[in-house]
Amino acid sequence: MAIPLKGLLDSGRRFMKGDAPSRRVESVVSALAYAGSSIAILLFNKAVLSVYEFRFADVMVLTHMLTCWAVLEVLKRAGVIDFPGFNMATARQSIVMAVASVLNIVIGMEALDRVDLAIFTTLRRLTALVIIVLEYVTLGVVPSRGTLLAVGLMLSGSVIAGAGDLKFDLVSYMFVLANSLATAVYLISMKTASSEVSKQLGNWGVFYYNCVLAVPMLVVWCLFRGSFSAARQFPLLSHPPFIVAYLCSAFLAFFLNYSTFWCTRANSALTTSVTGQTKNILTTLVGVLAFGGVHVTILGALGLLTSVAGSVMYGVVKFNEKRSRTPAPSHANEQRQLLPR
Repeated sequence: MAIPLKGLLDSGRRFMKGDAPSRRVESVVSALAYAGSSIAILLFNKAVLSVYEFRFADVMVLTHMLTCWAVLEVLKRAGVIDFPGFNMATARQSIVMAVASVLNIVIGMEALDRVDLAIFTTLRRLTALVIIVLEYVTLGVVPSRGTLLAVGLMLSGSVIAGAGDLKFDLVSYMFVLANSLATAVYLISMKTASSEVSKQLGNWGVFYYNCVLAVPMLVVWCLFRGSFSAARQFPLLSHPPFIVAYLCSAFLAFFLNYSTFWCTRANSALTTSVTGQTKNILTTLVGVLAFGGVHVTILGALGLLTSVAGSVMYGVVKFNEKRSRTPAPSHANEQRQLLPR
């Protein structure tokens, strides 16, 4: 079922202002928006990088950031959203997040191009473990035993799946692991930056600074590597299917970036990560049907199922934890609280 973009944007904006009717509804909707956009962009990126063999991930990421920046400016001028203009003091507070964002996306593109979708999505579940460590070190967050057990299952599944991969490539695996580390740093820095500047910027402002700071870094990197001149020689630049896939990837980048901010603010960095990992079940199935190239082994299947079980367990644990923290409904609100959710 399609959800109108304007409705999602309005809902997210109400949430950022604190007047959303239900934090629980916002948590669910933001997670679904993140999962849906994440599935779509992963498939389009895989098509551009592997099917059409466009080997310039840095140029692609720069296109994503420029598209996001342009869409933000258009929406602001149209009065749909609002955020403060650029200033250096705020930029200094957001620079770590921007660097982490660039590293996360560029490394992720390289990793996606090197391994099949099944292995990529399974190994990406290691992000949750990295986030647990970083949240403990930077924010003092101590996860529950249930959370640790669930993440342990996901970790075990990733190790088993890797052992059963007939096309094991250490360099490719290192790219995926580096992507998991970059994702964790990005999510934690986003949460921290959002806490520090949210009063003056809001969600859209943080997103805006992320794009503005990322673009110069990517331009310098592309010039250093000679990616611009090489990309201009790509033989499929005028091929309509490639153009459609490339543009869909670029505009989905806007929605994915916003839904990532929204989901992280409405929930937590760890929940955002595991939401992304859980949707990988569907991504893996669709990827196998669309792209093929997956060699199933007993160990690989066992690892995937173990990792999925960990994701499901995490969802149950977090649901029960949130339920136990919810205060008992007052008599005045009893009827409203008993309505189905």
